[in-house]
Amino acid sequence: MAGTAGRPLIGITAERTDVSLHGWTTPHHVSHQAYVESVDRAGGLAVVVPLVDPDRIPGYLDQLDGLVVSGGIDIDPDAYGADRLPLCQESQPERDEFERQLWLGIIDRDLPTLGIGRGVQSLNVACGGSLHQDLPDHGVHPEPEAGTHVVTIEPGSRLATLVGSHRLATNSWHHQGVAQLGSGLRVTGRAPDGVFEAIEVDNAPGVLTVQWHPELVNDRPTHLRFFVDLVERAARVGAG
Repeated sequence: MAGTAGRPLIGITAERTDVSLHGWTTPHHVSHQAYVESVDRAGGLAVVVPLVDPDRIPGYLDQLDGLVVSGGIDIDPDAYGADRLPLCQESQPERDEFERQLWLGIIDRDLPTLGIGRGVQSLNVACGGSLHQDLPDHGVHPEPEAGTHVVTIEPGSRLATLVGSHRLATNSWHHQGVAQLGSGLRVTGRAPDGVFEAIEVDNAPGVLTVQWHPELVNDRPTHLRFFVDLVERAARVGAG
């Protein structure tokens, strides 16, 4: 299904939170503006996917040409069978379950998808993996657009093809990360300390997930390329 004027329709997952607006505090489905801007700059038509009953997921996937599974709050350790540690922060079990089922649907269809930040973590949990609940050396940088470390990229991976190099300077805006790798996944990017920074899916080559946040540096061609690649692949789905 193609978007307006041939632009593919790209969903962006949301987070449910209370927002004070016009004198009222009410529940909202929210997504960072940078995701929308990045999809738009890349030539896609962005739409925010609300956190709804997982039974509605197939209907959304039927309509979308591609997806961005966005960043956000911590994943509840219950989702991967672990006890909560003191440094694990706020979580939202209903979002965890929604994204678990969303990822299973994405993989089944091999829908073009870019997972960012929490997105790589929720993919790993959906596939039976676990997380580091706190990575103090990877915490939220005060300037999330700043380059913080270099990711080493696995030769022959989709990520290497996309970036055109085996090294990429990235920002860091997370305090959790992938620990035990889930089934059917492979690591294609690593931070200098070995933390997994990019994961791909063996049976779903249309899926690419990264731990850093290219949407926050979408003025740089190398990072905007992640969204351009997503939109180009989604356009082929829409034209099919």
